[in-house]
Amino acid sequence: KYGIQIRTRGQRHLRAIVGTPEYREEYIKKKIQEWKEDVKTLASIAKAEPQETYSAMVFAIQHRWKFIQRTVPEISEYFKELEYEIHNTLLPAIIGREISELEREIIALPVRLGGLGIPMPDKESKHEYEASRLITHSLKDIIISQKLMETCSKKAIANAKNTMKMLKGKRHKHTYSQLLIKLDSSTKRSLEMAKEKGASSWLTTLPLDWLGHTLN
Repeated sequence: KYGIQIRTRGQRHLRAIVGTPEYREEYIKKKIQEWKEDVKTLASIAKAEPQETYSAMVFAIQHRWKFIQRTVPEISEYFKELEYEIHNTLLPAIIGREISELEREIIALPVRLGGLGIPMPDKESKHEYEASRLITHSLKDIIISQKLMETCSKKAIANAKNTMKMLKGKRHKHTYSQLLIKLDSSTKRSLEMAKEKGASSWLTTLPLDWLGHTLN
């Protein structure tokens, strides 16, 4: 009569998922399937347009699951299916051959460290959530205590962001160092060269034809 709907299992609130564990699992699995289809669609055009496909993945597609990773805890396991699709369907389509586990680790590195900037979603999920919790900690306290928004310290939020950026950088550098130990001399040298300033800058450039940035 009044248009009020009462839900007992769960609901999305401010785009986050609130509800029972069953509802959360059901929703995340549904989204994972949608993202897997996105990855497959992207892979289907990679043979003809590898650079555009790579750019679409880096600048758009892989950001679609960031919000859920930052707002829902303990969901890394669900993203293994998506990582499988990226590893075994998308990346081989872009590169032109199958890739090994070691190569996948290299690809997951940021471009500034010689990688391709396509992280493993199942490995990144935990870190994204931890970063989100730290950055929004002061805001959460204000909501719980019902204090005025003016009491929120912008400096504290900025410091939290800088802290997470620093920790993320350290984590990537540690991964890079560990990879160098595993690599043969030729691949190690290639990675070191890709890490040099400006060597991989073309990867972070949008393939705009009118600017002459399309390499196909």
